[in-house]
Amino acid sequence: METAVIITAYKRYVYVQDALNSVLRQTLLPNQIIIVADDIEAIKETLKIDKNISITLLEANYSRYGKQVSEAIKNLDKNVEIVFFLDDDDLFDKHKIEHISKIFDKYNDIVLVHNLQTYIDSRGREINDKKLFEAYEKNQPHKEVLISKQNFPLIYKEFPFIHHNHSSITIKRKLLEKYKDYIEQFDLMLDLPLFMISVMEGNILHIPERLTYYRIGSGKTSIANSSSYEDFLANERKIVCTMNRHLNDYRTLSFVIKEFEYKKIIMNRILDCEFWLYILNKYFECEYKAKLPPWNSILIRLIKQAIEGNISWTSLVKRIFAILLFLTIRNKATEIILNNFYSNKTL
Repeated sequence: METAVIITAYKRYVYVQDALNSVLRQTLLPNQIIIVADDIEAIKETLKIDKNISITLLEANYSRYGKQVSEAIKNLDKNVEIVFFLDDDDLFDKHKIEHISKIFDKYNDIVLVHNLQTYIDSRGREINDKKLFEAYEKNQPHKEVLISKQNFPLIYKEFPFIHHNHSSITIKRKLLEKYKDYIEQFDLMLDLPLFMISVMEGNILHIPERLTYYRIGSGKTSIANSSSYEDFLANERKIVCTMNRHLNDYRTLSFVIKEFEYKKIIMNRILDCEFWLYILNKYFECEYKAKLPPWNSILIRLIKQAIEGNISWTSLVKRIFAILLFLTIRNKATEIILNNFYSNKTL
């Protein structure tokens, strides 16, 4: 099967050469490499490309990741069947394309492969502080898992980061073609939508091999280490601003996916985002803030979640207290909650 790698960059070009080099060092080279960015001239100034290497440079000045990917899909060579994604600040292990290509060659029912990650810092060094990637490690399986339409809800409940990281996803081109009109609607988050779309069409294979280097702390939406309370607040602002965009992506996904169990997953994620943004949004400045429902709507749905067993009663009580505290003393409540985060790392 012929393969393509789509490298995406938006207003950040410092890592693109490293990303490209990780593709060019593959034990099995892809048949096509597409670099899609908001400013191709800036990319050309940054990259050193061997004249013998054919690379498709595509300008797509869109802040929406889904729109960039959609433009790249339109420019895939006609014989490409398998597509790898690579965010500009991530890297591929040199065996990735060969290893995953063999999986697609062997199993016709597999439409998407997801692999584990190695975590690196902004300089490309492997991170030893496990606290920085504990959530990713704990919430992804460390063994091979075959995911189907029937078992995905249960697997997602146990491993809610099973879909983590665009650069760890490889997908059949036919799915991208079928759903490209939906894909272009997503702003920042495409990994969960691709998972849910894929299990509607076939099976997903999650593999424990660490075939992606995932960079932490490299940009506006990344989470870095907090050496001081000021650094912690700067990181929380990144998280909150990203969450606003993710909330709209979850809302978009809720219109795409119709199956009840899948819809329930999405609606729970929407409620989780709405709760935290209701508490944190007024404290932090973001370029974009999603529209939020009134507090009583959030409260009613939280109670329903507890009744259905989606959150614990202890968690419900804590969240009700947080809302009431915020309604009483506003940003002072947010400061108390943030200080608690900083001290305990959990609410």
